[in-house]
Amino acid sequence: MVELSQNALALLREQRRRYLARLPERALELERLWQTVGTDRAEFLDAVHRLAGSAGLHGLDRIQRAAAELEAGLKADLGSSESFRADVEALIARLREAARAEES
Repeated sequence: MVELSQNALALLREQRRRYLARLPERALELERLWQTVGTDRAEFLDAVHRLAGSAGLHGLDRIQRAAAELEAGLKADLGSSESFRADVEALIARLREAARAEES
């Protein structure tokens, strides 16, 4: 296993801090996209896909899993069900919760 230098670790911590600081902005973006999704889900799907990847990269496993499940649901065309809407709202709430937890 490769060991990271102190500088590399510091850079990773800073990147994670910046990522967490942007979570409220990402939550607003997802909310906006979800409210305007209509029949074209491509932009929302892209945002959820990016979130799944980046959250996993930064060690936010709950957010990564929730985003990945939403992405799979969108691809399976489940986006109109009530439970799917609840999943979208839960993901947005998790983003906000993660941002608040990091601020404390």
